[in-house]
Amino acid sequence: MSIYRIYPDKDATLYSEAITSNAGKDEILEISGYQDNTGTPRTTRVLINFDTDEIKQVVDTNISGSSFSASLHLYLAEASEIPVSFNMEGYPVSRFWDEGRGKFGDIPIDISGASWTSTLNGGQENWISSSFQTGETGSYISGQVGGGSWFFEISGSSVESTQSFINKSNLDLNLDISSFVNSVYNDEYDNKGLILKLENDFEFNTESNIRLRYFSSDTNTVYRPYLELKWDDSEFITGSNLPLTGDNIDINVRNGKQVYFPNEESTVRLNIRPKYPVRIFTTSSVYLTQYHLPEDSYWSIKDYYTGEVVVPFDDNFTKISCDANGPYFKFFFNSLEPERYYILSIKTLINGSTRITDLKGAFKVSKNG
Repeated sequence: MSIYRIYPDKDATLYSEAITSNAGKDEILEISGYQDNTGTPRTTRVLINFDTDEIKQVVDTNISGSSFSASLHLYLAEASEIPVSFNMEGYPVSRFWDEGRGKFGDIPIDISGASWTSTLNGGQENWISSSFQTGETGSYISGQVGGGSWFFEISGSSVESTQSFINKSNLDLNLDISSFVNSVYNDEYDNKGLILKLENDFEFNTESNIRLRYFSSDTNTVYRPYLELKWDDSEFITGSNLPLTGDNIDINVRNGKQVYFPNEESTVRLNIRPKYPVRIFTTSSVYLTQYHLPEDSYWSIKDYYTGEVVVPFDDNFTKISCDANGPYFKFFFNSLEPERYYILSIKTLINGSTRITDLKGAFKVSKNG
């Protein structure tokens, strides 16, 4: 099982309250529906883009023919007046746009890139409001023309992505965009990124001030947005490895290092053995015997200092493989923020009981070594 993360090459927020202002370098992306202090209904939408060549390289080189899923992740920074239930929507953007260099609230305002009304630097081109292509649309209200344009279908197939939130949901965005990524990979769509927005019922809202603020690619935290590609390349061939039968086991990384680099790919090999081997007469060490974990075993990664789960257990995509040399999984270290320390966790089912083990020894992902 494998996971690969791609980070945005540009993102920006479009504000109907500041129709010509660019916010391409703001640390926050905002999706909202509210009324301003004059009672005028307002909304904000987010543009985000991932490099086409990088997507194709990962699919061709790493995934290499396997089916895969793709999801867009944004970490929540702040939220207010959230409805009991609502939907977040994502669509392929239909026009090219500049990220720009502005931030929300700049004085004087920055017009170096995309805004509510414009797509390009200095307002050279406006978002269209009529004469749409087949499958293309946009939405706005009187006096606030703009806000992006997007495709709701490509080649007759829907390309809408939706995530539903209900009361007390985790408000981090985890949006399935598999159809979008497949369209980009298959050259069905000239990639211009995605637009993210609230469902129509909550945009230009006058009932409450719904605001969802997410960390952008310009954040100074470890919570950058990312596109996550996941696929199944697992195998389970036990060979001469023995099954574990007792509850007391030791698990450690056989080929672990203290420092990795973001561009590294590693096949992480695990050593598995009983903590208290059965006494037998033998001419060789009992610690040379290789064991395997049960087939339903999974890996996860935590931040060493905060304990925050960075890569969670996933029954479909973090399954531990096994071959003649024992248990293993593949990992791409670009999925972790550099200059941080991490630990590996293993979840397995032994004798009907689920066991989660945090392995000893932290490792660092370093930018420069």
